[in-house]
Amino acid sequence: MEEALYETTILRQFSGLNLERIPDETTILNFRRLLEKHELAAGIL
Repeated sequence: MEEALYETTILRQFSGLNLERIPDETTILNFRRLLEKHELAAGIL
């Protein structure tokens, strides 16, 4: 995901991020785990 955010402008626009604010892969993984822990991932999809 981190690489995709760097490479794809539309993904950055969708997520509201710019090149200076892209989270690293650990941050993305921690966020995913929090979503799963609190059973929020299904609601987003």
